[in-house]
Amino acid sequence: MISANDFKKQIKEVLAIEFPNTSVYDEGTEQGFNKPCFFVKVLNSSQSKELSSKYTRSLTFDISYFSNKESINSDFNDTGDKLYEVLEYLPIDNSLYRTTAMNYKVVEDVLHFTLQYSYHFIKKAETSELMNKLTQKAGVKNGS
Repeated sequence: MISANDFKKQIKEVLAIEFPNTSVYDEGTEQGFNKPCFFVKVLNSSQSKELSSKYTRSLTFDISYFSNKESINSDFNDTGDKLYEVLEYLPIDNSLYRTTAMNYKVVEDVLHFTLQYSYHFIKKAETSELMNKLTQKAGVKNGS
């Protein structure tokens, strides 16, 4: 079954290909990161049960972008527009996943690009040991 880490790994690979001169991190570093860079993390994960053994899982990611350009707002707009384009579809294990929501905002000179992927899966039914044979005896009681 596909996990949140599979999605995060693929997002990081797409960012590394599409932004070759930009570092990509998945864990926060307190100091010493080089700009420009991306940080990728899972913001939220939810799961809901559908019919029978079918489920839907939704994953929300935050991609934080730190710019090193002087025209920071223009760089954020260009980067946000490109992220819309390159992350709309994400290939994982011979399947293609499409985002269900994308947006970005700038908070304290950091671009926060959030995106959500939702997918369906089937849980395998738990197998239990079969019961031994059951013998049932039935009869009619004399009704007097």
